[in-house]
Amino acid sequence: MNNIKIAEAKNYCLKRLNNYEGKIGKRLLIQMMLSIEKKVIQYEETNTPFNLEPFLIGIYFHDLGRILSDGDDHPELSYKLFDEYKNDKDFSLEEIEIIKDCCLNHGSSSTPITKEGKYLQILDKSIVFEPEIILIVLEELVEKEGSWEKGYKKFIEKMNKWHTKIPDQKVRNKFQTTLDYLNKL
Repeated sequence: MNNIKIAEAKNYCLKRLNNYEGKIGKRLLIQMMLSIEKKVIQYEETNTPFNLEPFLIGIYFHDLGRILSDGDDHPELSYKLFDEYKNDKDFSLEEIEIIKDCCLNHGSSSTPITKEGKYLQILDKSIVFEPEIILIVLEELVEKEGSWEKGYKKFIEKMNKWHTKIPDQKVRNKFQTTLDYLNKL
Protein backbone atom coordinates (compact mmCIF):
# COMPACT_ATOMS: atom_id res chain seq x y z
CA MET A 1 0.00 0.00 0.00
CA ASN A 2 1.32 3.41 -0.99
CA ASN A 3 0.46 5.65 1.96
CA ILE A 4 1.82 8.72 0.16
CA LYS A 5 -0.48 8.16 -2.81
CA ILE A 6 -3.46 7.73 -0.48
CA ALA A 7 -2.57 10.79 1.63
CA GLU A 8 -2.11 12.95 -1.48
CA ALA A 9 -5.49 11.93 -2.88
CA LYS A 10 -7.22 12.44 0.47
CA ASN A 11 -5.67 15.88 0.97
CA TYR A 12 -6.54 16.89 -2.60
CA CYS A 13 -10.20 15.90 -2.11
CA LEU A 14 -10.48 17.49 1.34
CA LYS A 15 -9.06 20.74 0.00
CA ARG A 16 -11.56 20.71 -2.88
CA LEU A 17 -14.48 19.75 -0.60
CA ASN A 18 -13.68 22.68 1.69
CA ASN A 19 -15.00 24.90 -1.11
CA TYR A 20 -18.29 22.98 -1.37
CA GLU A 21 -21.38 25.13 -0.78
CA GLY A 22 -24.08 22.73 -2.00
CA LYS A 23 -27.27 21.35 -0.55
CA ILE A 24 -25.69 18.55 1.52
CA GLY A 25 -23.36 20.89 3.37
CA LYS A 26 -19.58 20.77 3.57
CA ARG A 27 -19.41 19.38 7.10
CA LEU A 28 -21.76 16.49 6.31
CA LEU A 29 -20.17 15.62 2.96
CA ILE A 30 -16.67 15.51 4.47
CA GLN A 31 -17.80 13.51 7.50
CA MET A 32 -19.54 10.96 5.27
CA MET A 33 -16.32 10.47 3.31
CA LEU A 34 -14.28 10.09 6.51
CA SER A 35 -16.82 7.70 8.06
CA ILE A 36 -16.73 5.45 5.00
CA GLU A 37 -12.92 5.55 5.06
CA LYS A 38 -12.95 4.57 8.76
CA LYS A 39 -15.31 1.63 8.16
CA VAL A 40 -13.19 0.30 5.30
CA ILE A 41 -9.95 0.59 7.28
CA GLN A 42 -11.54 -1.15 10.28
CA TYR A 43 -12.79 -3.94 8.03
CA GLU A 44 -9.44 -4.20 6.26
CA GLU A 45 -7.64 -4.75 9.58
CA THR A 46 -9.53 -8.00 10.16
CA ASN A 47 -9.92 -9.10 6.55
CA THR A 48 -8.04 -8.44 3.32
CA PRO A 49 -10.68 -8.56 0.62
CA PHE A 50 -9.97 -5.24 -1.08
CA ASN A 51 -7.36 -3.57 -3.19
CA LEU A 52 -7.17 -0.95 -0.47
CA GLU A 53 -5.24 1.86 -2.17
CA PRO A 54 -7.57 2.43 -5.14
CA PHE A 55 -10.59 1.69 -2.94
CA LEU A 56 -9.70 4.50 -0.52
CA ILE A 57 -8.96 6.85 -3.41
CA GLY A 58 -12.33 5.90 -4.94
CA ILE A 59 -13.98 6.74 -1.62
CA TYR A 60 -12.30 10.15 -1.55
CA PHE A 61 -13.33 10.97 -5.12
CA HIS A 62 -16.81 9.36 -5.33
CA ASP A 63 -18.74 12.49 -4.28
CA LEU A 64 -16.17 15.12 -5.25
CA GLY A 65 -18.21 15.97 -8.34
CA ARG A 66 -20.73 17.57 -5.98
CA ILE A 67 -18.45 20.62 -5.89
CA LEU A 68 -19.56 21.14 -9.50
CA SER A 69 -23.14 19.82 -9.34
CA ASP A 70 -25.46 18.32 -6.73
CA GLY A 71 -27.43 16.73 -9.55
CA ASP A 72 -27.55 13.20 -10.87
CA ASP A 73 -24.44 13.97 -12.93
CA HIS A 74 -22.17 14.22 -9.89
CA PRO A 75 -20.79 10.64 -10.33
CA GLU A 76 -19.60 11.45 -13.87
CA LEU A 77 -18.16 14.74 -12.65
CA SER A 78 -16.42 12.92 -9.78
CA TYR A 79 -14.74 10.58 -12.23
CA LYS A 80 -13.86 13.51 -14.52
CA LEU A 81 -12.11 15.20 -11.59
CA PHE A 82 -10.21 11.98 -10.84
CA ASP A 83 -9.32 11.62 -14.52
CA GLU A 84 -7.76 15.09 -14.44
CA TYR A 85 -6.06 14.38 -11.10
CA LYS A 86 -4.45 11.12 -12.24
CA ASN A 87 -2.63 12.65 -15.21
CA ASP A 88 0.67 13.13 -13.41
CA LYS A 89 0.24 10.16 -11.05
CA ASP A 90 1.16 6.50 -11.39
CA PHE A 91 -2.04 4.42 -11.47
CA SER A 92 -2.35 0.94 -12.95
CA LEU A 93 -5.28 0.04 -15.22
CA GLU A 94 -6.75 -2.12 -12.44
CA GLU A 95 -6.56 0.76 -9.95
CA ILE A 96 -8.22 3.13 -12.41
CA GLU A 97 -11.04 0.64 -13.02
CA ILE A 98 -11.71 0.32 -9.27
CA ILE A 99 -11.71 4.10 -8.77
CA LYS A 100 -13.89 4.57 -11.85
CA ASP A 101 -16.37 1.98 -10.56
CA CYS A 102 -16.48 3.67 -7.14
CA CYS A 103 -17.12 7.08 -8.73
CA LEU A 104 -19.63 6.06 -11.38
CA ASN A 105 -21.57 3.28 -9.65
CA HIS A 106 -22.16 4.27 -6.03
CA GLY A 107 -25.80 5.28 -6.58
CA SER A 108 -28.80 3.13 -5.65
CA SER A 109 -29.73 2.43 -9.25
CA SER A 110 -26.17 1.65 -10.37
CA THR A 111 -24.60 -1.75 -10.84
CA PRO A 112 -21.00 -1.78 -9.58
CA ILE A 113 -18.71 -4.40 -11.11
CA THR A 114 -15.84 -4.52 -8.61
CA LYS A 115 -16.11 -5.76 -5.04
CA GLU A 116 -14.86 -2.34 -3.93
CA GLY A 117 -17.62 -0.62 -5.92
CA LYS A 118 -20.27 -2.96 -4.50
CA TYR A 119 -19.10 -2.36 -0.94
CA LEU A 120 -18.97 1.42 -1.43
CA GLN A 121 -22.51 1.42 -2.82
CA ILE A 122 -23.81 -0.17 0.39
CA LEU A 123 -21.64 1.97 2.66
CA ASP A 124 -22.57 5.17 0.84
CA LYS A 125 -26.23 4.59 1.63
CA SER A 126 -25.91 3.06 5.10
CA ILE A 127 -23.24 5.40 6.52
CA VAL A 128 -25.91 8.07 6.98
CA PHE A 129 -27.05 6.12 10.04
CA GLU A 130 -23.71 6.34 11.83
CA PRO A 131 -23.83 8.47 15.01
CA GLU A 132 -21.45 11.14 13.66
CA ILE A 133 -23.59 11.62 10.57
CA ILE A 134 -26.91 11.56 12.42
CA LEU A 135 -25.69 14.25 14.82
CA ILE A 136 -24.58 16.54 12.01
CA VAL A 137 -27.88 16.12 10.16
CA LEU A 138 -29.91 16.70 13.31
CA GLU A 139 -27.86 19.75 14.39
CA GLU A 140 -28.13 21.33 10.95
CA LEU A 141 -31.88 20.73 10.73
CA VAL A 142 -32.54 22.15 14.21
CA GLU A 143 -30.48 25.22 13.31
CA LYS A 144 -32.21 25.61 9.94
CA GLU A 145 -35.74 25.10 11.32
CA GLY A 146 -35.15 27.33 14.34
CA SER A 147 -36.39 24.90 16.99
CA TRP A 148 -35.71 21.42 18.29
CA GLU A 149 -39.26 20.21 17.59
CA LYS A 150 -39.36 21.38 13.97
CA GLY A 151 -35.80 20.23 13.31
CA TYR A 152 -36.47 16.82 14.83
CA LYS A 153 -39.62 16.38 12.73
CA LYS A 154 -37.63 17.18 9.55
CA PHE A 155 -34.90 14.83 10.76
CA ILE A 156 -37.34 11.90 11.04
CA GLU A 157 -38.72 12.70 7.57
CA LYS A 158 -35.19 12.73 6.13
CA MET A 159 -34.29 9.44 7.87
CA ASN A 160 -37.41 7.78 6.43
CA LYS A 161 -36.50 9.05 2.95
CA TRP A 162 -32.92 7.76 3.25
CA HIS A 163 -34.19 4.43 4.57
CA THR A 164 -35.98 3.72 1.30
CA LYS A 165 -32.73 4.21 -0.66
CA ILE A 166 -30.73 1.52 1.16
CA PRO A 167 -30.25 -1.54 -1.06
CA ASP A 168 -29.34 -4.05 1.68
CA GLN A 169 -32.29 -5.56 3.62
CA LYS A 170 -30.19 -6.40 6.70
CA VAL A 171 -29.12 -2.75 7.01
CA ARG A 172 -32.72 -1.63 6.35
CA ASN A 173 -34.01 -3.84 9.18
CA LYS A 174 -31.36 -2.54 11.59
CA PHE A 175 -32.23 1.01 10.65
CA GLN A 176 -35.96 0.44 11.02
CA THR A 177 -35.38 -0.67 14.62
CA THR A 178 -33.34 2.50 15.23
CA LEU A 179 -35.97 4.68 13.58
CA ASP A 180 -38.74 3.06 15.64
CA TYR A 181 -36.74 3.87 18.76
CA LEU A 182 -36.18 7.49 17.70
CA ASN A 183 -39.88 7.95 16.95
CA LYS A 184 -40.72 6.92 20.53
CA LEU A 185 -38.48 9.62 22.08
